[in-house]
Amino acid sequence: MPAAASRPRLSGAKPVEEAKEGDRVVVYVGDEQAYVSPNGWFTMGGVEQRPEDFKREVVRRIEEVMPFEEAWRLALEYVGSFDKRVLLSQSEFFEKAYLPVRDSFPEGFKRRDEGKQLTLF
Repeated sequence: MPAAASRPRLSGAKPVEEAKEGDRVVVYVGDEQAYVSPNGWFTMGGVEQRPEDFKREVVRRIEEVMPFEEAWRLALEYVGSFDKRVLLSQSEFFEKAYLPVRDSFPEGFKRRDEGKQLTLF
């Protein structure tokens, strides 16, 4: 593992840091590492994650259950209730924010009249 990837990032780190790993750019948000393409988009598995991908893969699925803007507002309210330290820690975010609501936020992201439930991951 390159030295940049093995350094702890939370203690005293800026909320967003950028570093080079060979010819790749990596950014750190808290203690989470993500790669950025030459075009400036985050990548997953070497594949750029573009806005149209987000619309196709995430917004479409949320809107099957509820209006995206409503879900976004509720999500912002929810994560805003956590201390910044939790939000900047991958493990704490997963355990304290994500897991407790993964299958039930809000109300299971379900419309009772349609009986649909949203599972993003």
